[in-house]
Formats: sequence, C-alpha cells, structure tokens
Amino acid sequence: MMTILLSDFSGRIRLGGTARSPDDVISLYKLGLQFAEITIAEPANFHLLQNEYRALSGETGLYYLCHGPREGDPNDMHTLETIYLPKLLRILSIMPELGMRLLTLHLWLDPRFVQEETIVYKIGFLKRLTESAGSGGIAVCLENLSENADHLTEVLPLSPR
Repeated sequence: MMTILLSDFSGRIRLGGTARSPDDVISLYKLGLQFAEITIAEPANFHLLQNEYRALSGETGLYYLCHGPREGDPNDMHTLETIYLPKLLRILSIMPELGMRLLTLHLWLDPRFVQEETIVYKIGFLKRLTESAGSGGIAVCLENLSENADHLTEVLPLSPR
C-alpha cells in the first residue's frame, strides 16, 4: 500500500492509501488513515464489489478517491477512443454512487514516446473527459508518467481556474 498525502483547500493534510480490495480498506482504517484510493480497472465488473465498498465507507468513515485503468498502447488513438474513453465515462457514472469526487488517471503525453498527432488527440480527449467529469462535480487529476512540466503546458489550460 502506498500512502498518499492530499491537501484540501482548508490547508489540512489528509492521509490515505491505495486499496486494491475491500480488505485493504479495513487495513487503511486500522492504520488511522482518512481515505482510500480505489482503482477501477474494469468498470463492467466493479458492481461485484460496489456494495461492499459502500458498506465499508459507512462503517469506517473513510472516503474514496478513484484511480482509472491503464490506457493501453499510448499511440493507439482508435483504442483510446473506442475502449479507454467509454471505460472512463462508465467510471464517472459509478463514482458518485461511492461519493468519489476525484479521478486520477495516466495519459502518457511525453513527446519522446508519444506521436505528436496522438498528443493533439489526447488533449482533445482530456477536454471532453474533464467536461463530462465537471458536469458531475468530479475533478480529473492527470498523474504524470515520464513527462516533465514542459510536456504538460498544453494540458494546463484545461484545468479550471
């Protein structure tokens, strides 16, 4: 389990960790942490655990963040559009049921490894995703892989002010 620090706008720091299963949520609670980041890799199968996660949140008082699935081939725009985006949109519809308001995802934008035309596509992809998430009160966080700040300059205007 990786411990995550999250600061809210009040200046308080919250401590939490990754939960790969409902048992991990219990472990995080026993450690005295405040939240669990749950990866939803396959939203079509997540309903099997959804009620258990909901019950645990009620019992423990922990709140949840969401981590999205892997994007797959970072240069395959067809798969990004037809498989990855629908998965993320399905996840956005699941998140409110568990009180999740933050979705973290990886979308590789490093021009050393990702083709320029794919990066342009991904910026539009992120714009569509953040608009859909924002309409549901969900924030999208882009976690870098090998990118540096210069690689992300075109993405930053997508963030709300």
